[in-house]
This record gives sequence, C-alpha cells and structure tokens, in this order.
Amino acid sequence: IDCHGNLSLQAAYRLIDSIREYQMLFIEEPTNADTPRPLVALRRAFPDQRIAAGERLMTRWGFREWLETGAVDVIQADISHCGGIGELLRIACGAETYNVQVAPHNPYGPVALAASAHACAAMPNFLILEYHPDDVAPRKDILKEPLMVKDGYIPVPNKPGLGIELNEEAFKHY
Repeated sequence: IDCHGNLSLQAAYRLIDSIREYQMLFIEEPTNADTPRPLVALRRAFPDQRIAAGERLMTRWGFREWLETGAVDVIQADISHCGGIGELLRIACGAETYNVQVAPHNPYGPVALAASAHACAAMPNFLILEYHPDDVAPRKDILKEPLMVKDGYIPVPNKPGLGIELNEEAFKHY
C-alpha cells in the first residue's frame, strides 16, 4: 500500500491498525518523507508491519539517518534518482548492515528497468522490484526486444552493457 507520504502520524496509526490482519508486504511512505521520526514511531507501535520509504532520497548519505534510526524495514532507492547502478548497490550494501531489505522504486521505462534488474540481481537483501508494464507507447517501442516478466521474474539479459538494444527508429518517431 503506497500512501505517497500523505498521512498524518495519527492517520497512519489508524490505517496500519485497520489493515494488520491482511499482512501486507509493506506500507510505503505512510507519512511525509522529510524526516524519519514518524516512521520510527510507527515501527515501534507496529513491529509486525514492514514500513518502506526512500524513493525521494537521493544519495547513500541521504539514507544514513533512515537506517541509523531504524525508520524502515525496506528502502526504496531509485536508480534514476540516486546515481545509477553503482550508487544503488552502495545504498543496498549500507542497508544490509542494518538488516534492511531493498525494493527499488522503478516507475520509469525499460532502460531503468534493465539497469534496476541488473542491480537487484547483485543484492543479497533484494526484496522486490517495482515494475510498470511497457505495453503502451512510447515505452513499448523503446527496446528492440522488450524485457519480459516471466513467472514473476525478469530474466536478466546477458548481452553486453545492460543487455538491451535501443530502437533508434522509435526515438525518431517520438
């Protein structure tokens, strides 16, 4: 459940309490992402419910306070925001130190998906990757061979680079 950081702390308490029985994978950004303090309070009040956040944080230093205070069970670093594959892996490594899992934020397109899939394959604390199907234009036209989800998994391409080939004709069209 993604709350987009829109709930007050009191509303987040009520929401989490009312849905605990459904055992959601995690509650995403229940409160404003400006400070980790409300999430620390929620984790203490609901130790059986995972709290996820971090799609708005930009660097490994930005994640530091969230990890050190125990604000999250899952971080959602975004490969397009944080500085690419190397920085995403550094953030994941830091999270692993605190027994925090990683569920990368990934609402963009097929190139970000390919980069994220490669990074996730190298993370021992990887949980799940956000994915938006690339079945609408222009997303569906960007790659010559789109990445396909098969049985809930994305086979990581083993061709050079990210393992994808851009369809340059599609770029001319758009």
